[in-house]
Amino acid sequence: MGNLETNIKGIIMSNRFKYCLAIVAFVFPLLHLTTIAQGQQIRIGVLALRGPSETLLRWDPTADYLTDKIEAGQMTISNTKTSLNKLLDELYSFFNPDAISKGLTLISFPTLLIDEATIFTDNEKLHVILSNLITNAIKYTKKGKVAFSYLLKNSFLEFFVKDTGIGVPEERQQAIFNRFEQADIKDTRVFEGAGLGLAIAKAYVEMLGGRIWLSSEVGKGSKFMFTIPFRT
Repeated sequence: MGNLETNIKGIIMSNRFKYCLAIVAFVFPLLHLTTIAQGQQIRIGVLALRGPSETLLRWDPTADYLTDKIEAGQMTISNTKTSLNKLLDELYSFFNPDAISKGLTLISFPTLLIDEATIFTDNEKLHVILSNLITNAIKYTKKGKVAFSYLLKNSFLEFFVKDTGIGVPEERQQAIFNRFEQADIKDTRVFEGAGLGLAIAKAYVEMLGGRIWLSSEVGKGSKFMFTIPFRT
């Protein structure tokens, strides 16, 4: 735990973390703060509700730490019984206020019955993958809708997150999964971010035995898809 404590102390002492704490103190009644700890893996997420510009502050101060752990091969898989339909419901409940605040319609729909939609997988990592994709979809969509669900295809589940956002240029559709990469965008002040979400999602998908890809058209939207084995 020594290295973990050192990393946490470094995060706490950083100016960026102090800045976020100041925001926390200001909007504490409107704050949703989650801490998830599992062995050597810690994820701290801060969500502050929108301000005058109706934007959201989302910051994961351990994103770099997680990515470094993944690249070093120090992350492990912990398969547990996972209800896909319950997961979709939880994600919808969490992200729907974000979508409403931007005038977007969020759509989520199960495709399997409850008894059929229980699988063995790493629930934590699956949650992170979908959360990162939905976060990006809402972030880069000004109007329209964001939809997410899954389909059973032979021995694999294919998840998707579809939006009517800015789209990703074809020449950037592979690079966007790299660390710190973003699509080419005109207004970086509107669409700014660390660029780690898709890299983490890709790494987790591959750890779970699947693959991730997208189809997109600039100005019309994107559809991110990924697979994981269907194990019951």
